Amino acid sequence: MIIEGGLVLTPQGFVRCDIGISDGMIVDPSKADGNRRFRASGMHVLPGIIDIHGDAFERQIMPRPGVSIDHAIALMDTDRQLAANGITTAYHGITVSWEPGLRSTSSAFAIIEAIERLRPSF
Repeated sequence: MIIEGGLVLTPQGFVRCDIGISDGMIVDPSKADGNRRFRASGMHVLPGIIDIHGDAFERQIMPRPGVSIDHAIALMDTDRQLAANGITTAYHGITVSWEPGLRSTSSAFAIIEAIERLRPSF
């Protein structure tokens, strides 16, 4: 794939240029995989952000006390919110406590199971 004409963030600042993608890596456009092109004129091309400890997904699971949302639905919503904010990789921080409810051991296992089951969809 080639991303064409965008303002690309480089170590020197924003530069208008084309970039290639090959095997998930940024490469010279002449070495890009296939012939797919994405026109990025008027757009900024930035690297994805990595969230090394996110626990905001708890708000999607339990938006307010006494209201629980299915883990799969909550995690899919979290995934969409992360992507919309430029976060391409997230490490979810899960609190495990002796207390019942959202931070219980059984809830932690349910969250992990949902993440594993949904991984191909994220």
